[in-house]
Amino acid sequence: MPPSLDAEDRAQQLSLQINNKITQFQLQGLTFEDQELLRARLPFVWRPHENIPAASATKSRQSRSRYIYNMIQDISNHLFLAVVLVVPPTVIISPAFQLVLNSLMSHETYVTFQFQLNAKAQRFFESTAAEQGFATERRYLGFMKSMFSAPDARQIQLAYSLVPRDSIEIFMNEMLQAAVTSEQWAKEGAQGGDTTGCVTIFIPSNQHQDASCTIRVNRDRLVHSIHKFNMTKLKLE
Repeated sequence: MPPSLDAEDRAQQLSLQINNKITQFQLQGLTFEDQELLRARLPFVWRPHENIPAASATKSRQSRSRYIYNMIQDISNHLFLAVVLVVPPTVIISPAFQLVLNSLMSHETYVTFQFQLNAKAQRFFESTAAEQGFATERRYLGFMKSMFSAPDARQIQLAYSLVPRDSIEIFMNEMLQAAVTSEQWAKEGAQGGDTTGCVTIFIPSNQHQDASCTIRVNRDRLVHSIHKFNMTKLKLE
């Protein structure tokens, strides 16, 4: 049975909205409105759901929706992000989107859908994953690896650890000064922001594991502290 004219019209609208979202990502990245919507939709796609009876119609529809989102993520994480924002779970199982899906699956390459998100977007996904409980889910980890495989295009040259225990408080005070003299701190101040991304916190889902904290600091001050506290150089191989 051929699709109805209404379904074809709706499919064209959805395709246009997806392409417009890709263009937005390429030009300006992730917006605040995108982040608000992703906080609601990503848990639906990536977090296991066990509170709905297996035989219910609701669970069946939700399973079909997740299956289609997963199909799209399997072919392109970039395309998946646009689709999950543009197409609600109730629409993704509609005849109209089936037409869109058929078209998307027929592409030989998905290079035209690619874009680069910045470090602020990366921190958004990391914090949302920790808050919403899907930080260890396979699809989330695959998405992050694909989208942020080389954050800030930085190559790690050296690594150090082992601060003397009786010097840890002094060391942390020096890291505070190194943070507020960093390039990122200066850039954020010039942009007039009230917050800073110099500190990023990672909280594991296992409550018995320690959390971790990454601090962006001034390179020269950090090197000075490495020598001052006689820290041990680590092997990166």
